[in-house]
Amino acid sequence: MPIGWVRQQEVAGGSIRAGFTDRSGGVSVGNYAGLNLGHHVGDERSAVEENRKALAEEIGVRPVYMDQVHSATLRSALPYIADKSFAAPTTDGLIVDLAQVGAPSRAAACVMVADCIPVLIVSAERPAAAAVHAGRRGLLSGIVPAAVERVGGLVDVYAGPCICGSCYEVSAQMAEESASVLAPTAAVSRWGTPALDLRAGLRAQLSDLHNVRSVHIDERCTMEDSALYSYRRATRSVAGGPEKPATGRFAGVIVVEKEEQSDTPASPR
Repeated sequence: MPIGWVRQQEVAGGSIRAGFTDRSGGVSVGNYAGLNLGHHVGDERSAVEENRKALAEEIGVRPVYMDQVHSATLRSALPYIADKSFAAPTTDGLIVDLAQVGAPSRAAACVMVADCIPVLIVSAERPAAAAVHAGRRGLLSGIVPAAVERVGGLVDVYAGPCICGSCYEVSAQMAEESASVLAPTAAVSRWGTPALDLRAGLRAQLSDLHNVRSVHIDERCTMEDSALYSYRRATRSVAGGPEKPATGRFAGVIVVEKEEQSDTPASPR
């Protein structure tokens, strides 16, 4: 089960890894075939648990997952590690900051998507990072700039695959309302209807932040690339039929480790 690592970096006091899964590997079948990590999409629970176990073994630690609700809510992942639930309720961004007193030596968090942007924010200065779910509502609400501020200091931002502006068709009203908040999201689909370009909106937001050192955006479109899950593609496949659209979720993953401090005092000279 390969993870496409986009960053493996030593920082002062620790290290950070950031990457993205796709459908490869995993035991889910049918419409969920592959490494589906979402419990909430109708897949067999036992299959999702096996997929999540495989991911945890791959990265060396059990990650915290979110109950994502298209909000601008950010939470620390650490309390959900401490209580051993590894599940953050009603949130769309997790902060992993191991520079805090009492933090574990290693922690991880996931953001699950099937068309929205999975955004990973990596500190360039200390063992801290964030995993953020940036759909239309979260993006317009400013969840990504808020997460950049929470991580603090100089950061590098990695945006994973999402639906592109040529495929993300929306109503004229939704397009107008979105553009009134974040103008660069305005787009036209390849068949000439109103659309949204989430990547363009994200780029515009990040360009205004002085502490963003670099931005890296994966240009793959989830709707066009069958190696990725896409809710829009699944919706189109059952249009007009009795079935509900069914597809899995791939993930953006951050793994943060801190250096262990020795309790042994230095020998006197």
